[in-house]
Parts: sequence; structure tokens; C-alpha cells
Amino acid sequence: MWFRRSEAASTIEAGSVFRRDGEERNLVETASVLKVKADSFGIPHVHYNICYQRPHETIADGPRILSLETFRKRYRQRVGH
Repeated sequence: MWFRRSEAASTIEAGSVFRRDGEERNLVETASVLKVKADSFGIPHVHYNICYQRPHETIADGPRILSLETFRKRYRQRVGH
């Protein structure tokens, strides 16, 4: 289990960008990772900004925080690299 977490932490790092199709039609979510940092219990969390894009509208929000595991499940498509 610990190996998987450290492996995931190495692929999700500051500067990484991930994308997913939103729940709404014609909505794309883009998450830009600010940092990955463990909390006081040692659980890694991803701090990120998010951008929602529709055909004629863009909304930026953040910073936000998700556990590393939840972030990996939600944002599977890496942009760039």
C-alpha cells in the first residue's frame, strides 16, 4: 500500500495539469497542481487550482484540496508531458 502511494505522489507533482470531462455536457475541468503535501496523519493531499471551461465561458477557482487517492480517481487525463 505505501509503495502505491509513493508511486502516485511521484506522478502527481507541482506543475502537473490534469483534465476530465465534467458531469454537465460541454464542460471540461482542468486541475493545475500547486503542491502535494501530507497532513498531520501522513495522508497525502493535492492542493490545486481548477478551471471550468464551457464553449463560451471559463471560470477559475481555487485553491482546492483533495486526498491524493481521490484526486487520482477524479483527474485521470494528464495534460502535457
